[in-house]
Amino acid sequence: MSRSVPELRPVRFVLLAYAVAPATATGILWLVLSILEGIFGQYTVREGLYVLPILIIGGGFVGLIVEFFFVTPFLLIFRRYRWSWINIWWFAGYGLVLGEAIHFLLDSLGPHHWFGWGAVLQGVSVSGFTGTIAAIVFYFIAVRRVRPSESPVLLSPHESAA
Repeated sequence: MSRSVPELRPVRFVLLAYAVAPATATGILWLVLSILEGIFGQYTVREGLYVLPILIIGGGFVGLIVEFFFVTPFLLIFRRYRWSWINIWWFAGYGLVLGEAIHFLLDSLGPHHWFGWGAVLQGVSVSGFTGTIAAIVFYFIAVRRVRPSESPVLLSPHESAA
């Protein structure tokens, strides 16, 4: 039995993933934070709804910038080499590390005497969560797994499709 390998879908799916993944991730982040604030905080749903468009637009814009600089070069390399070890868990880990690293880098450049390192670490965890969700959504939209016999591009010149 041959093992399936990841393959990028057509360009329209990849472009759709670029648009949908950051917006979905920030929307899920808003939902989780709204539930937690509703349980532990004093904010109302109405106040949370005011933040939702700002979060989706701002978070989506930041997500597009991150995807452009960090995901696009990876996709170009991925399209060429078609690594079989790439799977959903690798995408989730990449999104987690990327979200945490970027947030930690940006926060470490700012003044820490205002909020302290606890606030920095809390922000890093939120960014890591958002990066993980965005990477998973991106994977489900832009990548499909195929058997080597189903993709003529993956066959070597000495293999046959039959």
